[in-house]
Amino acid sequence: MGFRSRTGSILLPTLFVMLLLSVSLATLVNLKAGRSATEKRSLSLFPQLTLDREGLVTFPGRFEQFFNDRFGFREQLVYLNSRLRVTLLRTSPIDKVVVGQNGWLFYADERALSPDPLIPGLLELWRVALEAKQAWLAAQGIEYVYMVVPDKHTLYPEFLPLGRRPNGNPTNLDLLLDYLKRTSTVRVLDVRTQLFAAKASAPVYYQTDTHWNRFGAAVANHVLLSRLSGKLPAIGFDKFIPRPVKISPIKGRDMAAMLLLQNLMTDKEVDPGIAADTARFIVNEEQTPDGLLLSVSTNQNGKLPTAVVFHDSYFDNMKPYFAECFARSVMVGGNRIHKFEPDIIGREHPQVVVEEIVERYLTGSPYVPKQILDWHTRNSGK
Repeated sequence: MGFRSRTGSILLPTLFVMLLLSVSLATLVNLKAGRSATEKRSLSLFPQLTLDREGLVTFPGRFEQFFNDRFGFREQLVYLNSRLRVTLLRTSPIDKVVVGQNGWLFYADERALSPDPLIPGLLELWRVALEAKQAWLAAQGIEYVYMVVPDKHTLYPEFLPLGRRPNGNPTNLDLLLDYLKRTSTVRVLDVRTQLFAAKASAPVYYQTDTHWNRFGAAVANHVLLSRLSGKLPAIGFDKFIPRPVKISPIKGRDMAAMLLLQNLMTDKEVDPGIAADTARFIVNEEQTPDGLLLSVSTNQNGKLPTAVVFHDSYFDNMKPYFAECFARSVMVGGNRIHKFEPDIIGREHPQVVVEEIVERYLTGSPYVPKQILDWHTRNSGK
């Protein structure tokens, strides 16, 4: 046996053992991780084994998920897979993200691209829920605005893959607006027209994120303030007309991060040219014991009205612009989609309550606190 043969017979097994050890050590390190920073989700915990039939049957699958989440060098392997599939094949390695044209990514989880339709029975439930909240607030002298944020694919269908583009049927927002127009005095705030007009001058949504950018948020904020100005002229909404003054390159955002490609993909931030310098956030996304995220702003102009906002993550980019027009704003976000909290309204007694929800959550039954629904039933005579 020659020298090279002997060296090879020693070196290859040694490298193989070293590879196994490095993967094993990396897996042991990953056992302590609680959350994936790149995928923005909690990692699976070690499953408990119970000795009943269900526990024995489900344990292998739960353990497999735990092991897959903790496998050594998992993120590096996922990154290589994502890079190859996105850059070469123009496809996504995960179901939550759809790779569109020209570097655009779209969110596909929670049936975002194909929500269950609002059938007539559900539309009636939505009417009752919105009317109950509006009447309950009106009885306290509080203005109410229910605002629906359009999904990104609603504004940019041209960048969806051909097979995923809208088929022309009415959306759930279309169905709800039409039903309320025929049956109710409640008027949902629809900002689609203004956003379509604004996108001719600059992007209103991020390419690699499910959310609108600062310009899109400022456009929607102006529409919201315009709605309120009739009853609350002190807000002076004409001072907050957005105009894209600067477009800056930024690294990839949330959906790029889900693909582990946030450092490879790029995006754009659009400055709406609005000064946000009179409001001060005294609380900024402070988590409450019941899982809410609370932000509180105050304004040096104490003659402005007060507001409470229940919102999802789309309102985050609106916060600095909205806060400029209110003496005090209490903004309630967090993981709960429906967050209409009567206790907070009772404590703050604002002049305005805004409820913001993204379009894809217009599905199924709406949420209304039982105490408000009972109050409405007693006082409406129905």
